[in-house]
Amino acid sequence: MTPESIRARGTLICQRLTREVASIAPKGIGSWPRAWEITAEPDADFMAALTAWESEPMNDRAKQRVRDAYQDVLAAWRTAVAEYQDQGAEA
Repeated sequence: MTPESIRARGTLICQRLTREVASIAPKGIGSWPRAWEITAEPDADFMAALTAWESEPMNDRAKQRVRDAYQDVLAAWRTAVAEYQDQGAEA
């Protein structure tokens, strides 16, 4: 794997995550500050895991950390959506 192909693969992973978040996040949640509070730490952890994987793309532990962090981001967004809806917002 070349550095360029690794970065391209990382970009694809981020784009896929963005699409998945968009599919569960209702319109308007992005302007609700609490959503960003809920998702900030998992998002930072995901980016750290992705950066570590890009440094060692053949490392199985690094790959697993990216997978786990990816799922944590989705879980955080699901939590944010639930709280947002509890506040009276519609899905």
